[in-house]
Amino acid sequence: MTRRAEIRRRVADILINCGSYNSVNGYPTAAEERVYPSRKRKLHHSQLPCLLIYTNSESCEIFNESPRSYKKTLTLVIGVVAEDNEALDDLLDMICGQIEHVFSENIYLGASDDELVEECNLIKTELGLSVDCDVQTGGAAMTFEVIYYEDAVNSGQIEPHRLVPFKTIYMESKPHCADMQEGTPTEIDRIDLMWQ
Repeated sequence: MTRRAEIRRRVADILINCGSYNSVNGYPTAAEERVYPSRKRKLHHSQLPCLLIYTNSESCEIFNESPRSYKKTLTLVIGVVAEDNEALDDLLDMICGQIEHVFSENIYLGASDDELVEECNLIKTELGLSVDCDVQTGGAAMTFEVIYYEDAVNSGQIEPHRLVPFKTIYMESKPHCADMQEGTPTEIDRIDLMWQ
């Protein structure tokens, strides 16, 4: 499973199971268990209101050269979809507020020590989202910026056998003491590594 898929699933799990925040029938939002970690193409009115979780883009920069690791900034969207009726605006405002509350207290998407993400922050909310459904819908798109770090070898981006192996290491050392004479020679050790 890719890191992006893991993040989408973690967000979905939080939006279903963190009922202690602002409980609506035991769920943190009025969407209850109708939370989908993908862009669902066709919805039935019985699935409304619901939340669709998807990723739009990801930027990447080198964080460490050796071993190679990246700092990635993922744009994650939580789409709120509801039936378009006279209560739509109030319902969208309520659900967006519930989502905001959940993630204001959950910026690490779980335990801060499991290293899935560095942080997750809401950056904007847009109204007017609509999806394919058997009734007219309206909605909102809440965009989050998710920052995480990924090791290139452990993530499978670089195969370990393709890394250039070290064959020879040179170590330079010089004695260090208070009465060291100027011109004391530097010692250089050479270590040749055996590769099969």
